[in-house]
Amino acid sequence: MVIALYILLFFALSVVGAVRAATSGAVSRSFDEEESYSAVDENGILEAPEFPALSAVTPVLNTTAFVFQDIAPLRFQDSDFVWEGDRLTYTGDEYDVRFGIDISSYQTEDRRDQKIDWEAAKADGVEFAIIRVAIRGTSEGALWIDDFFGQNIDGAMAAGLQTGVYVFSQAVNAQEALEEAELVIDCLRGHPIDGPVCFDWEVENRTYRTYRVSGDVATACALAFCQRIEEAGYTPMIYTSHEIADLRYDWDTLSAYRLWYPWYMSKSDHVSSGRFYPHMVIWQFSKKCEVDGVGKRVDGNLWFRPKY
Repeated sequence: MVIALYILLFFALSVVGAVRAATSGAVSRSFDEEESYSAVDENGILEAPEFPALSAVTPVLNTTAFVFQDIAPLRFQDSDFVWEGDRLTYTGDEYDVRFGIDISSYQTEDRRDQKIDWEAAKADGVEFAIIRVAIRGTSEGALWIDDFFGQNIDGAMAAGLQTGVYVFSQAVNAQEALEEAELVIDCLRGHPIDGPVCFDWEVENRTYRTYRVSGDVATACALAFCQRIEEAGYTPMIYTSHEIADLRYDWDTLSAYRLWYPWYMSKSDHVSSGRFYPHMVIWQFSKKCEVDGVGKRVDGNLWFRPKY
């Protein structure tokens, strides 16, 4: 009987201690994948939210959960691709696939004449190009224009390449995303394109101003940008990694928009359509392609169009 009383007393004291530890200076946290993160201490002061380090996250894609408008799921396998040097080539029967590159001032500024030789790039197999128009800073959020966007668009178009553009976004609200869209629209005056206008919203690490942006806000940014681009008569597209696609974007909201998706391959990797989102149309498979007329290594991309 005495032993039983001691056990009950010990249990009661343990519960009281746990309650005190939980309420003295502790932070109340909640995180819902569908809503914003909140953290409030005992004084009602909001704490800065902490998202998982994206580099440490390896989501399992569940493409059956997504329903995309007018987009048939991709169908290919490892045997549909072969490496030719540093380029991945599609050999299957389902798609017409073209090779292309994306270009910014990084590839342009160090060339002797500060110009991409687009004719040489075309002769080396490049069939389309996506040119950076603008970039927002990852810390202070300043928005500026790529110094070489105009000459790169004009050069790619003159060489007969299908040409699209992108903006590197660090928008933390829909208004900033609209600002980016308006800047792109303004920059494209006098530079006609026949390819997509891509929203490239990225989070690399906690130094990026987008690191603490919730999924709802990230989705609102992408939606605002794409809707404004579409209103202006262009075709919007979203560039995103699997981390952001899985952890931030709501695909019920963004189901109308095609995806430009980076997954960098090595020759030992195996390709499976289950690795991709069903609304992907451009796959960025490498960041180390060598292309005549460019000089520096560039991102290599494959654009898939169904044959049937």
